[in-house]
Amino acid sequence: MSFDELFHAVRLAALCYLDRDTSGWRKVDKVLPPPFAEQFRAMTQTLHIQYGYEGRIPRGTEAAEFKEWNDKVRTFVDAMRQRTQTCHRRIP
Repeated sequence: MSFDELFHAVRLAALCYLDRDTSGWRKVDKVLPPPFAEQFRAMTQTLHIQYGYEGRIPRGTEAAEFKEWNDKVRTFVDAMRQRTQTCHRRIP
């Protein structure tokens, strides 16, 4: 799994939480409640923009960095899952 795949897990979790079907991630943080909006923005900035678009992944510590972000994403997704039951469709 890559850092960008972690971002897509965050994006899909947010869309499920909001019960929306859109590919655009730029509007999602504007409709998420706190603290999810802030977490979504931080994860988007780091995982998708800094690491994905700009390629600025910390060199030499990729495995540790990935584990740290994987744990953060898992916590984010689990928190959203606990707060809602609106996502009933299966996401590939």
